[in-house]
Amino acid sequence: MSAGISPTLSLDNIAVENAWVDLDDCVDELRCEHTLTTGQSFSWWPVSLDEVVPQSETTATESKKTGAWGSLTEKQWVGVVRDMVFTIKSSPTTTLARLLTNTDGLADVNVKAMLTQYFQLNVPLAPLYRSWAASAPTLFTEEISAKLKGVRVLKQDPWEVLLMFLTSR
Repeated sequence: MSAGISPTLSLDNIAVENAWVDLDDCVDELRCEHTLTTGQSFSWWPVSLDEVVPQSETTATESKKTGAWGSLTEKQWVGVVRDMVFTIKSSPTTTLARLLTNTDGLADVNVKAMLTQYFQLNVPLAPLYRSWAASAPTLFTEEISAKLKGVRVLKQDPWEVLLMFLTSR
């Protein structure tokens, strides 16, 4: 863990006043609702739209879309990367992130750099899709490619992955 930041059950370390940071990715490169529902990490929790948007404003089709881990219609997620708590939300054009861990007295945390590494945003998806379609055209069809928009493999700490695997059912 980073020096000076310690996990706690107290809400005193939550800093909701931190600004949102634009990860500057296009919508095809990172979609939280696709990436964080794949089951590769159990440290992200969807924030229910019902808490923000009245039920009458959500459509029936939105409430029926669910994945292995959460809803495919959620727009905001809370999770842990290293030893810091973040919230991430998808917009129609980009993905925004905000550090929720209070880092008073510590060096500035580069949210964009940390999450770019975590979501491996430096690896463009389009060339991968083309390569997969060329090598397995019957398996990786255009329909599948369209449904996989913004799905990322997370770059997680190996120890964290092992613990999540051992503690999952």
